[in-house]
Amino acid sequence: MLVIGAMLSLASAGIVLALGEAIGALNTVKLSADFDGYVLTEPIRAFSALLLFYGLAYGGALLAARVVHRSEDEEVDTAGSLWHRAMRLDLPDDRVSMVTVELKDGRKVVGRLRGFTIESGHNRELALKRPIGASAGPTSLPAELDDDFMVIREEQIACVSGRYVAASPE
Repeated sequence: MLVIGAMLSLASAGIVLALGEAIGALNTVKLSADFDGYVLTEPIRAFSALLLFYGLAYGGALLAARVVHRSEDEEVDTAGSLWHRAMRLDLPDDRVSMVTVELKDGRKVVGRLRGFTIESGHNRELALKRPIGASAGPTSLPAELDDDFMVIREEQIACVSGRYVAASPE
């Protein structure tokens, strides 16, 4: 990445200098002879060239990244957790998240999502609300519980899957 960035910067600088000289916007002889003096006497030209340089360099890097990663269907979420994206932000209108939580011991718990800890820290919690079903073991079917809610800690979870279902009146 460092080499690609350096190459894009070098190419961008070359384009800006050649274009500036060709259209008469930059005097590259004066610029190379006295850089500081040229920037002080021609600030608009110098800073316009700098803006064009950064635009080309960063625009080229963005374009290269999009070309390289165009077929990847992955998501990087720096603003929060993927739990938040999958279970709240991507939730269609008039839908609720129904989740199946597979525990590390093989049991499964199924229920309507009530909430979750949003931070990406250790031992987040996932809360389910009625109707809640739970299996007694890896091979048994979930049976409905009488509980109104259940909180499951991240350390107990092996996998979370879900689907968006129509919201039913409470």
